[in-house]
Amino acid sequence: MPKKHRIILSFIVLLCFFTSTGCGYKDIDKRYFVVNLGIDHHEGKKPYTLSIKIAIPTQEGEEPASSDQATVLSINTTSLSEGLELLKTRLDRKLDFGHLKILLVDPYVAAHEMKTITAWLIERRDIQKIAYVAIADPSSKKILSFTPITEKMPSGTLILQFGDTGYSSPYTNTEYLFNFFRDLNEKGKTAVLPIIEIKNGRFQIQTVGLFDQTHLVAKLSPQETLLLNSFLNHRFSYELKVPTNKKQGVASFRVVRTKLHLHTERERPYLSVQIKAIGEIGLPGKTSTLENTQSDAAAVNKFLKKKYTHLFKAMQRMRTDPAGLGLMYRSHHFNHQNEDERWAAIYPNLTFKVHVQTDFKENGISG
Repeated sequence: MPKKHRIILSFIVLLCFFTSTGCGYKDIDKRYFVVNLGIDHHEGKKPYTLSIKIAIPTQEGEEPASSDQATVLSINTTSLSEGLELLKTRLDRKLDFGHLKILLVDPYVAAHEMKTITAWLIERRDIQKIAYVAIADPSSKKILSFTPITEKMPSGTLILQFGDTGYSSPYTNTEYLFNFFRDLNEKGKTAVLPIIEIKNGRFQIQTVGLFDQTHLVAKLSPQETLLLNSFLNHRFSYELKVPTNKKQGVASFRVVRTKLHLHTERERPYLSVQIKAIGEIGLPGKTSTLENTQSDAAAVNKFLKKKYTHLFKAMQRMRTDPAGLGLMYRSHHFNHQNEDERWAAIYPNLTFKVHVQTDFKENGISG
């Protein structure tokens, strides 16, 4: 390259360097971090109450962030996007959604507008698709405003409970935004969401809500939630009060294996449910002997068979399918023109054959 051209090129590069602008990056002390977002129903002309919980970052040399260094902002709005922009006008710093981990809706929104709300959440590029989704009872604003005495950082308690980094409860069902959106729109499967309540000064998550293809239709009991999670989320460890030949006992299952086999080619279609549980059983104040362990196992098998059968029939009656039996049917049938109609006719008439086998390795004393 001639020397003259090199000089001109160097001048252009220097000119671009000195005239270029910055990227507009906001330093951490110029931001508020949104850790929770909640959507509730509001009576009146503005149908939504939008709430956000923001964590306030500390500067170098200050005390570490604690649970009280957070605030909740709420607004009644007709449009969620507009409401979010109006909330920003109340602040002196930029809102950062990079730490948004929990998305909450109240039972009314879940029962009437869940599909619309989920579509709005998915379409926003500043909301992570791996955020946890849950139902807040009675409202998301009350859940966001509540701080357990054991919480060390804003929203840390719920993040630990849903993220399985703390105690992994067999009652807790973790649902990500991307997965919930897929289940809500999937043919052959319906969605499930955990329900958060406040009891005795702490968060309580021990029930789930069942959805059909559009909205919330039912709430399971804690025992039904436990059984559902045993095959839905492969929870391998849980305890359950069970009847034995003598009195009420407690079965502690270390491993629960579940297999579902769908049989639809016969005149009476049925679902075969094979459940094998390994653990221990204890009687209140008395040690079980090896002689009566087998009879106790038979009583537990009968009890669990009844409970699992009742659960499947209840989900069938509510036309919900969190186990994905419809997907199982579609994976074995390739007549795409009418397979959905055929499954819609089969599922209400499906029978359930549940077989439970429990293996109690040890015996002990409970309670």
